[in-house]
This record gives sequence, structure tokens and C-alpha cells, in this order.
Amino acid sequence: DTTFLKNFSLLNITSLLNRVMNFVFVIFLVRTISQQDFGVYTLIWAHMGILQSWQDLGTTSFGILQSEEKNKRALLNNVFMLRTLFAIFVSIGTIILAFLFRYPPTVIGAIAALTIIYFSNAITGFFMIISSLAKELITSSVVGFSINLLRTIGGIFVLYYSHSVYTFLYFAAFVYGVHGLTA
Repeated sequence: DTTFLKNFSLLNITSLLNRVMNFVFVIFLVRTISQQDFGVYTLIWAHMGILQSWQDLGTTSFGILQSEEKNKRALLNNVFMLRTLFAIFVSIGTIILAFLFRYPPTVIGAIAALTIIYFSNAITGFFMIISSLAKELITSSVVGFSINLLRTIGGIFVLYYSHSVYTFLYFAAFVYGVHGLTA
């Protein structure tokens, strides 16, 4: 089936390009900010990942496998609501953990701003479910790649001019918010 090959190929190509962009960005980041700021950057992203596995809990796979369901619209509405609830719980839990770990207020602020990622992932993951059911993963791939390109190029400019990891993290939160709204 050519549709499958096209979707599969584009998903893998954009995934590879995203990884290359992220690698280039990290090299730029290491050369632009201090070791202390790089440590803060790494700490914040590691902290964001603590509860991230609880965000999906199989809803993506479940949603994609429901292509033959008779009441697909109601089922997809439930999947969307479940993904949103998971995003809320993970966001609140992530912020609570930041307070429990007694991070400085600047780190807690960045973590709180970045919790928008969980909502963005809930929405864009749902968009991927819909795209998969329609056999149109190309749209999801191109949108995801475009947002990552914007975050990478914009992040390079932000870091180049500000030399502030916090400015970049707030910029990243903004981009992820836009991604969630545009999916």
C-alpha cells in the first residue's frame, strides 16, 4: 500500500531530522551558555520527564486501534478527555515535586511554565490519533517537524542574543503552547 509507505517514510524522515536538529541545538547550547546554566537546563528537562510516562498510559495506541469502532466519535471524545486529565495530573504532580525537591524559585517557575508541554502533547498526540485513523500521518509529521524547526531556530536566536537558559526555556514553553493550539 503506497499510503502506508508514504506515511511510514515521512514519519521516519521527520523523526531523523528532528533528532539531527536537537543534536545541533545541544551543541550550540553547550557552546553558548555556562556549565552552571547547562546543568540547570539538564535538571529541568530531567525533572519534566519524571512523570511524563503517566501522560499517555496507552491512550494513543488505544485510540489508533479503534478504527472499526461503531461509535468512534464518542470514543475519541473520551480518549481526548482522558488525555487532558492525564496532562492536568502530570502537570500538577510535576510542580508539586519541584516544590518538594526544594528547587530555587527560578527553576520552579521554568518548570511550571514548561508544564504546557503536557497539554501540548495531549492535543498533538490526539491529532496524531485522528491523522492515523484517516491514514494521513503526513500532516501530523509536517506540523511536528515545523514546530521543532521553529523551536530550534528560534531557540538559537534567543540564546545567541540573551545567553540566558531561562529565556530559552520560557521561549520553548511558548512554542509548545502554540504547537498545542495549532494542532
